[in-house]
This record gives sequence, C-alpha cells and structure tokens, in this order.
Amino acid sequence: MSSATSTGRPSKMQRVATMVRFPLCLLLLQRVGGSSGCAAERDFDASLLQLPRADACRPNSAALEGSEASLLQLPRVAATPLDGGVTVPLVVNISDWQQIHSGVPIALRGITSSNILITANNHPDKAIESLGGAAGAQLIVLQTGPEWPGNLVKLAAYKAVAGALPAKAVVMFTDSDDVWFRFGGGAPNVFSRFVTLVSPDVDGVLAGKEVVISAERGFGMMGHGGNFTKLVRPHNHHPSELPSNPYETKLGIADTCTPETSKWLRCLQSKMANAGLVIGFASALHRLLNNTWNVCDQCRQWDLSRGSSSLQGASDQNQLTHYLLTEPIFDGGRCAIDYEMSLFHTTAGFADQDYEYRNGSLHLTLPGGANIQLQAPVLHIPGNPEGPAIAAKLFGPSKVAPEGSDASLIHLPRAEAVTEPLVVNISDWQHIHSGVPNALLGITSSRVIVTATNSAGSAIENLRGVAGAQLVVLQTGPKWPGNLMKLAAFKAAAAALPAKIVVMFTDCCDVWFRFGGGAPNVFSRFVTLVSPDVDG
Repeated sequence: MSSATSTGRPSKMQRVATMVRFPLCLLLLQRVGGSSGCAAERDFDASLLQLPRADACRPNSAALEGSEASLLQLPRVAATPLDGGVTVPLVVNISDWQQIHSGVPIALRGITSSNILITANNHPDKAIESLGGAAGAQLIVLQTGPEWPGNLVKLAAYKAVAGALPAKAVVMFTDSDDVWFRFGGGAPNVFSRFVTLVSPDVDGVLAGKEVVISAERGFGMMGHGGNFTKLVRPHNHHPSELPSNPYETKLGIADTCTPETSKWLRCLQSKMANAGLVIGFASALHRLLNNTWNVCDQCRQWDLSRGSSSLQGASDQNQLTHYLLTEPIFDGGRCAIDYEMSLFHTTAGFADQDYEYRNGSLHLTLPGGANIQLQAPVLHIPGNPEGPAIAAKLFGPSKVAPEGSDASLIHLPRAEAVTEPLVVNISDWQHIHSGVPNALLGITSSRVIVTATNSAGSAIENLRGVAGAQLVVLQTGPKWPGNLMKLAAFKAAAAALPAKIVVMFTDCCDVWFRFGGGAPNVFSRFVTLVSPDVDG
C-alpha cells in the first residue's frame, strides 16, 4: 500500500505502533483518517472490524457488498455515511399508533440504501450492539415504549416501514438478541444471496419468489395444541396443512410430528414459518404484511380504535401462518419458506449434538442421520429449551467461534460473552502504583487487551469484545497527561497480570481488527509465531 499522497509527500497519518508486552511484543498496523487522497481509500482492505469515527478513509460500497468485510462495529454517533448508503443505525419511534402511521413514513424519507435490516425493540442500544453493521446493511431500529406492547406491534410497524421504503429495496425483518450473522468460511452475504436465489434466471426452489421466510421444526405457534399458552393463538392450524419440505423429503426425512398433547411441538422436517427472520423486496413485504394484518381481528380493532385497544398477548407468527394458508396460499406463490436453509437456519427442535465443525465448516445432522454443510448466513437460536446449549456448542463458553471454524460472528452477545470491559483509574501516581495492581486481581483471561485513554466510553465502543479478549481500559483524568503516562500505566498493568498470559497494549480509537478473509486471531497468531518449535 502506498504511503504517499498525490503531492509526493508522506501521508500524515500512516504508522506502525508497537504494542509492548512485558516481556512480549505484538505489532499491529494502524490507519488514521487523512486527506481525500489517503492510501486506505485507494487500496481498501475489506476485512476491518472497526471504522474510524470521523474524517476517515471510507471504503467504497463494492468492498462491503457480499465480501468478507461485514463489520462488527460501525460508527454509531455523528458518523459520515459510507459510500453506497450504509450509515449509522437509525432509531425510529413506534411508541403509539400515531407514531407508526405518521412518524415512520417521515422518519424513513431519504433512505437510499438497497439493503436494509429492521428490528423492533424496546432496548435500541441492545439491538444496535447486536445488529449494527451486520451484512453491510442500513440498520433501522423501531423503538417501542419502555414496556413491550406485544408481538403484533411488529406487524403494524413492519407494514408501515415496508410501505415507506423504495419498492425494490431488499429488506430483512429480524429478531435482535438471538440472531447471529455468520461470517467467514464462505458464508455469503444474506442480501446478495437473496437477490441471486430469487432471480427468475436461475434454477432453484426460490427462483421468482419475492419474500423468503425462515423454516423451523416447531409448530407450537400454529394452533391451540401443546402446553405453551404464553401467547394467544386465535387461528388453529396443524402442520399437515403445510406442504412437506421437498429438500428434506429427498433426504429421507419423514413428514411426521409429535402429538399435539406434547409439551414441545416438533416435526422432523423444517417446514413451518418462523416470523423472526423474513427477507424480501419492500413492495412485496408490504403486500404480505398488509394482507396478514387484514385477516387479524385484534390488529384491525387496534387500527379502528387508533391504538386505544391492546396488541398484547398474541402471536404474530400465528397470524402470519394463517395468512400463508389462506387461499391463494403463500401469497399466491410469491412467498416461500427457506426449506434448504440457504439464507436462514432456525435451531428450534435441534440439539447441541446435532452441530459440529468439520474441516473449518459448520455441519448439521438432520433427523434420521443425514449430515449437511450448513450454508445459511444467518442463524436464529431461540432460547428454550435447546437454545443455550446450542449457543454454547457453536460459540464456546464465551460464544466466540472455535478457532479455525467458519462461524465467526458479527453478533457477539457481549454482556454474556467476553467478560465486561474493566475500567481502571490511572489519574495519578498513587492510582497507577497501588490502584492498578488491586484492580487487576482476579483477571484470569488468557488474552487481554489494554489501552489508556481519557475517554473510556470511546475506547469501550471501539475495542469491546474484539479478538475474544478481556478489555482493560486505563482511564486518566479529563485532560490527557501525556504519552509517557502510557509507559507508567502499561508497566504497572503488565506486572500485575499473570506471567504467562498474552497481553496486547494498543491505542484505542485509530486501531482496526481485521476479521474474516483468512485474517487470523492476533493472539493465536502471536502464540504460533513465537513458538520455539516453528521456523521464522
């Protein structure tokens, strides 16, 4: 990569920083924003976890689309839109009837991105942390009031959103906290994959479709059976009303299900619609959701009352399934269930032992023993009863994908995964010499990232969860005391940590962690390279 500007002078902000580990060293290339002719813009490395916040060299849209350049972190505040329309997440108020019917269309004016990811949530910060930057899409978080108003609000809000967006935009409606975007190992971009699979010019079960819905094995939300009564299901349907999964039928999987008296209602085939993952063209989604809304009595009553009646306590999935089974079924054939798990995989009905990594790829054992390589770029792992065990199997105790697997994640559920960042006061000599050793007592992680800053919030936003490491932020006073403070604080931190752990000292806000495209984990790579048993 060139280090000169168009004038021939050296670029003002391209350097290599040495991260000192006592007594080990790591090197990490840093890039910082410069002039419009900066080298990073001309020769973009498309595997960056972190984008600089302001005045940065911005990648072009081609580097993001369909590449290994999906981002764990996008600039969240006061960021310049990336070329191609990917911007900071947009939070839209849907706290009442008026906001949904009038506010949503106004809020979405000017949206030009062709790939849009939408979720509804009463905790937008969690949704942004889970989904921000996923698949290079524009994220829109629809924020309800503090109390969740019921799942039917998703139908109302999604319908309004789909009607307000450009007709040809590809829109994905998704749950947030239990959805993972796979990354690496050949897992495709879900938006690009959708456009390819539904093209009328290709062969395949999705060719010519306009909307695709995730398949699942559970049928509890279809009707009145089972012991799960948390959500009202006004329509009573049975799995026998749905077509068999043709892909799994060819694999010899019988189209049979548990009795309706069972606690957990499961079929051997994944053939039920799961409303937590839906993708399609905006105009087609608007038609689907509008028609679903019109066969929902509780929904229509809410509209007639201008929101004074309740949407609480009912299943949106029951309503969606009912419409799909209303003649002409599957929205006149324009809507399809993702039988082959080409885009989505919902884990309901599977167990942790059904998943394994083999030769760097994720494999799934289907009922009856057929084993397939799981291609779906998006995983939905509902909580009960199998979800926690599956998540632990796929992502380990920290929910970080096993080394060398293809399950690298855009979504790390951070509160439960990598230990929460530790902020340590280094505002004066006493805190460095006495406070740091006390604060670092009990650190057991084998991988620790340490940075010093006078803005702990920015450091946490930039570095939290990267490389599967424990983050320690050494916070000075409000005024930066000078770079020599880092030597003092890093020396104290290194001495306080266990002798054999790997520590990386880094700047905070101009450092990128590459991810995907074969880029290794920096800690694992370091251990390999410094081993006395290797040449190098």
